[in-house]
Amino acid sequence: MYSPERIARFTPLAASVFAALALMGCASSSKEAAVPNPFLATTASKSTEPHIHELRVFGDSYSDLNFTNSRRTGNWVQNLRGAIGTDIVDNYAIGGARAADANYKSFNRQIDTMVARNNNVVADSDLTIVYLGHNDINKAGSPDNLTGARRSYTQGVDRLISMGAANTNSRLFLTQLHDWSRNPGIQSSTHPQVVAWNNYIAGLANAHENVIAVDMYTAFERVFENPGAFGFTNVKTPDSTRSAIDALFNDTTHFGSRGQQIISRVYEHYLTRGWNWANTLSAGASSATRLGSEVDRGILSYASQSPGHTMAQGFNLIPIGALGDNSSSSVASNRFTTPASQGVTNMTSGSAPKGIALNFAGGSGVFGTPGNFGFAYTRNGSEQGLASSDERLLQKFNASASTLYWHQPVSDFLFTTQVSNLRLDFENNARDELLNRNVVNNGTGSTWSFEQKIRRPMGNEFLNFTPWVSFAAQSHKLDPYWAQTLYTTATYYNSSTANDLYSGIGFDLQFAPVRLSSGRKLNFSGGINHSESLRRSSVAVAMTEANQSGLTQRETILRPNVRSTLLGLNASLDYSKKVNFSASYGADLQSVSDTQQINLLANLRF
Repeated sequence: MYSPERIARFTPLAASVFAALALMGCASSSKEAAVPNPFLATTASKSTEPHIHELRVFGDSYSDLNFTNSRRTGNWVQNLRGAIGTDIVDNYAIGGARAADANYKSFNRQIDTMVARNNNVVADSDLTIVYLGHNDINKAGSPDNLTGARRSYTQGVDRLISMGAANTNSRLFLTQLHDWSRNPGIQSSTHPQVVAWNNYIAGLANAHENVIAVDMYTAFERVFENPGAFGFTNVKTPDSTRSAIDALFNDTTHFGSRGQQIISRVYEHYLTRGWNWANTLSAGASSATRLGSEVDRGILSYASQSPGHTMAQGFNLIPIGALGDNSSSSVASNRFTTPASQGVTNMTSGSAPKGIALNFAGGSGVFGTPGNFGFAYTRNGSEQGLASSDERLLQKFNASASTLYWHQPVSDFLFTTQVSNLRLDFENNARDELLNRNVVNNGTGSTWSFEQKIRRPMGNEFLNFTPWVSFAAQSHKLDPYWAQTLYTTATYYNSSTANDLYSGIGFDLQFAPVRLSSGRKLNFSGGINHSESLRRSSVAVAMTEANQSGLTQRETILRPNVRSTLLGLNASLDYSKKVNFSASYGADLQSVSDTQQINLLANLRF
């Protein structure tokens, strides 16, 4: 991967190559369910598809159609019905409902409504889902430590089981909550009660046949830990205008349409590819580990950028760049940087690249595992002002890159091949106030680049370790242009093409977050990138002054080889929902005294 240090030495165009590195993908597989699945039906064409006869839902505002409509967001119940054929939907959820017997909205009162409608006989292929507990924990925690909620919830579950909701050919899904304490409007101190509630639901499900604990906690933890893998740029603050695009929260306590889609996909997975293990593994650590690994393999992915993630098959439109206010969790920072390069971000000037990619995720081909290929377009720019007592100079550039890439997992390795064309437009402005003279120079250039990179992701639940090697060939051309200075006549420049060959080797480390008290988290990452030029051709420059049109001066510029060993170390502390501290150290080990930097940041969100 191109390092920021190489970008600084080489050419601003390399920033766009760095921004257009290939998107990640990983194979996923599924097996035929060993446990009979009553929700599989044979169609007229003799194919087998999932199908629900009657879907009954008990819940709160996360499930209530009237509430989600009032917020103009999607609703997971409707999403699930759209994904899996369903004959009848009975949604008894009411915004503000609790598991505890508090008022007419409570779990058991919702069951009373079902009974009053003579809908208390559960048939084959009926699915019952209970999704409650948010309002029992509430914003600051349950005053009785969820004692009343557990008592009423158990009573309600027993009633549903007695009606046939957990018969052999039906299922009762009890939903474990996502980490409710992460919501912007919820106190972090509620985290222990979220864990306790989910443990209670797991125990309740394990005590009954055909009662399944659906683990929303693990699924959404993956989203919180790596938002860019799922197409999010903001998972911390409410943004109703973008909650159907790339923000998770519609308001301080509720997901938007994208979050509702994830809820639906988790239920869908439990009914299809996850059926076998969900009906055999006990709820708790083992099932959470299994679900977590399958989320990593792509069951929730909207976009894919790192080892262990895959896209849904077909075309995916992917945003590139810091599209939200929280750039630390932007698609760009997750997709196109490594821990080593993050530690030395300030070694080079230039804005983060922004753009779009059209990715196609195919099925298993000649290599037996799905690969990704596609086209990416990015733009980025830089502006730097230099001042002295008698001169002011302003330099600007805008670079755009068009990249064709192919990313292919083969066995345990990840191969990335890409061809890029980069275009640079630059402008130099100079002014001498004493002479009252201004000059403006404009120029263009281009680079063709080919890169092959091989990664080998490894690790465990505590550490991800990814060694890699790369080879790159580049060809650069500065278009002929006229240049003026403040004190001499204009000069016409024309240069030859410059060619480079580079090799690279390194590794990236990402440690699992260290969870501290009160929901705080400490994150560590790091890496080393070593790159050097195998060959750099010289550049021949021809110069002709405007007042000497018949005289051309020629000069050959030797370009020394580039050699760098970039070290990056990063740490961040999520102190609270509104306060984050981060620190990074970066240095080129070839010249530590000239390049090392330490950055300390404190982020306060309002």
